[in-house]
Amino acid sequence: MKKLFALLLLPSIAFAGKIGENYVGASLGEYTWENINTSNPIDVSGLSFELRANYALHSEGNYGADLSAQFLSANGLDGTPALIEVDITKFDILLRPYYTFQDIKIFANLGLSSLSADASGLELIDENAFLPGVGLEFSIDKISFSPAVNFVDYGIPAEGMTWSLPLQYQINDSIDALFKFEGSGLDDYISSGVRQENELSTWSLGIDYKF
Repeated sequence: MKKLFALLLLPSIAFAGKIGENYVGASLGEYTWENINTSNPIDVSGLSFELRANYALHSEGNYGADLSAQFLSANGLDGTPALIEVDITKFDILLRPYYTFQDIKIFANLGLSSLSADASGLELIDENAFLPGVGLEFSIDKISFSPAVNFVDYGIPAEGMTWSLPLQYQINDSIDALFKFEGSGLDDYISSGVRQENELSTWSLGIDYKF
């Protein structure tokens, strides 16, 4: 059961916000996780709250590096089975070097992820993991798009790739609006003789304040 619920955290591993800028931000969103198996199917969802920050460490010519952090809390996720209620806390920090090619920024994610989760008071997971990934950012007028792919393995059988599609709109020189949709592609695996298939997604809306 711990291995199954740990999968719920995978879609949340992503960072939004424009590269090379200093900002703080907050978002509200919804998590949805469906585990399909032949014994006890699980389908839970609920509200999530995210705080994030980015600091431009270095920029010279076409090269640069950012330091990013993200805190996420999602409490009271419920659904099927009816008696299960999941609470999540996660903190990620990463170094994000990037290279600017014409108008496109190509970046790498090199970081650490720490997460804990419980279901109805029972601890499910409390682990740290290395968080590598790659992505790019490009802008058209006031809209910026920063798709990224990350890999994570918290020591559960279904390690996987997570992807993020953050879309930002510049409201003014200090404020950006953010819409982010995320998902995960996880390896199917056998647990207690039952094949586990997982579908995970999350969306969120928020703002970033640049300084």
